[in-house]
Amino acid sequence: MAVAPVAAALLLVVAGSGVAASAAPVVSVHDDRVTARLDGVPLPDVVRALAAATGADVRGTPDPDRRVTTDLADVPLVDAMPRILGSESFTLKYRTDGRLAAIVLLGAPSAAPPPAATPAAGSEAPSPAGPKGFPLVLSRAVSRHRPVALPDALAAAMGAPTATFPELLDRAMRDDDGVTRTEASMVVLGALEKESRLRRSFLRSLLRLNDADRAALMAGEDGERFREILEVVAAHSREPSLQKKAATVLGQLAPPSGS
Repeated sequence: MAVAPVAAALLLVVAGSGVAASAAPVVSVHDDRVTARLDGVPLPDVVRALAAATGADVRGTPDPDRRVTTDLADVPLVDAMPRILGSESFTLKYRTDGRLAAIVLLGAPSAAPPPAATPAAGSEAPSPAGPKGFPLVLSRAVSRHRPVALPDALAAAMGAPTATFPELLDRAMRDDDGVTRTEASMVVLGALEKESRLRRSFLRSLLRLNDADRAALMAGEDGERFREILEVVAAHSREPSLQKKAATVLGQLAPPSGS
């Protein structure tokens, strides 16, 4: 029977280690946040513990040779997973009520990625995939955030009671109906205002826009739709940092005087 995603503590017995059960590490999961102190614990044991604590299914096979050594203190599950899995890829699937449904293990990449510049301290690696219509590269915290509940009218337009951030941003950019675009933008804004981590991640995406990026954006077909999203944020945000940055970028996107 599935276990609700509330606080759950599980002892992980390291196979063949000879360590007493009292010395085994503990993993706890509460509201999709993980706390654990793992020292050489086999990956399959960690994955099983996470699955049991959240009520999620596991799809795929964790690397039986990997041992996990990491300290996690109330870390969001989406950020804890890379520290647990290492180079292995994964996807988290959620139910319509927001509970975790499955941890999908996709295995290690088939080839080493090309070298990239080391991100600055405190920065977040961008997600390899983003919404089709949204022109900014989204951080992993934004792109892998659990689905957001939708108001009835938007749920009817999107055909589901929840949507991911990439889906919402794509709808805000691409939907032919202006009301639907605005509703999608407002749902994104509401979530950004509630969660400071998401807000910081979104602001970093805006900060990455340089002069060349802004010029290319406004020269393309997506420029005006992107401006609409920023106008919603600038006009309706109750979070000063978000409102100020949206207004600043809007000013930078303004056409030259006299054009």
